[in-house]
Amino acid sequence: MKRQVTIFVGVVSLILALLYGLIFVLKLPLFLLFPLLLLLVFIAAFFPTLMEFKEYERGVVFRFGKYYKTVGPGWRLIFSIIDRVVLVDLRIQSVDPPSLSILTKDNLTVTIDPILFYRVSDPKRYVIEIKEYKTAAVALLQTELRDIIGKMILEEVLEKVDEINKRVLTDLIALSEPWGVVPTKVDVQALKIPPELVKAMELRRKAEERKEAIRHEMEARELVINTIDRATKGLNDKTLAYFYLQSLKDVADGKATKIVYPLELSKLARLLSGSIAPSGKQDTAEGSETSEGNALIASIIKRLKEQE
Repeated sequence: MKRQVTIFVGVVSLILALLYGLIFVLKLPLFLLFPLLLLLVFIAAFFPTLMEFKEYERGVVFRFGKYYKTVGPGWRLIFSIIDRVVLVDLRIQSVDPPSLSILTKDNLTVTIDPILFYRVSDPKRYVIEIKEYKTAAVALLQTELRDIIGKMILEEVLEKVDEINKRVLTDLIALSEPWGVVPTKVDVQALKIPPELVKAMELRRKAEERKEAIRHEMEARELVINTIDRATKGLNDKTLAYFYLQSLKDVADGKATKIVYPLELSKLARLLSGSIAPSGKQDTAEGSETSEGNALIASIIKRLKEQE
């Protein structure tokens, strides 16, 4: 701007010096002075202006209302009386529309805060084909987001934010190309859902975690049972009874002050000690059998402890 003012002052000074020379030095007649003044005014009116365009700027020049050329970067002569210049910035710019509330496929409301980044690829089309790209970009962005998110349930929206950004960007590139604009990035910066829905989703997540933990625990138990079943298929009754009583010994080693033995343990103890009768014979007194079995159990557990 300072350069333009300097040039203008220089031109005016030159005209004034020329007039002074013509009138007082050359003593030019007045009838020739007025046509000469008109000629100088005409020349001054069409005198070009020197404009500077930075590396990231371009000037779209219209001459007599019609597109003439695109200029820049650097210094260019512009005839301001017949030319109009529209300055275009080629740097990446952003569009930050207001927050948008969208109804999802499962009739839940989600609030998003998107932002669009773009750059001008063709200054001529950017000036001629569209009046205000930022206004159009906001409308396009909102329309695309409503169309895409409206076909998704809330869980999909929360899980596929990156995919939504890519789909919106692809659609905006196709729509903006005729305008000489290239969208470079779409970013949904904030995604908000109602607090009560957040609480419900948290409770559901915890329930799913508990369900998964129980499933893993049951699978582990099933694996242990199957392993024990395969390991004990080749064991006889006496060996199984021995392991049974070994478990009882571990119980007896605990802090419990009283242990109640199941009734069937009397037979297992007699089987282990070899005192059980052959098949087909039964004891005559159930009470004596129980007392004898309990004594055998205690004796066997005592021996197992002594062996350690």
